[in-house]
Amino acid sequence: QLSVVCWSPLSGGMLTGKYNDPTKPPKGSRLDVRSEISKGRYGKWYLNSIETISEIKKIARKYSQKPSVVSLSWLLKRNGVTSVVAGARSLEQLEDNLKASDWSIPDDHFNALNELTQISFRHPNNWKIS
Repeated sequence: QLSVVCWSPLSGGMLTGKYNDPTKPPKGSRLDVRSEISKGRYGKWYLNSIETISEIKKIARKYSQKPSVVSLSWLLKRNGVTSVVAGARSLEQLEDNLKASDWSIPDDHFNALNELTQISFRHPNNWKIS
């Protein structure tokens, strides 16, 4: 059996719900401070993630959880995921991240997020035959 340890499970903070502007990250955020890493990809990442982020926020509101708790709980519930490597810049963020091990995302929301984030390999559909 293969086990997975998720690195950057909150996608640089994207799945915490703090990024709301599709044009630029908030001042002082991880993606702002480390903008040389993203090399102008922030807008594309945000647009590709907006549906997932919106669904995570909706689930968080329904269960009085923070989006980070919902995101980490979703990952921890996936088959094969044994752990997540989540960074924290404050004690509050660390405490929020730890709550994900005590709260289990309900199956219907777990399945909805899985469906929403299916990877499209597009092979061989992306081949053009002349």
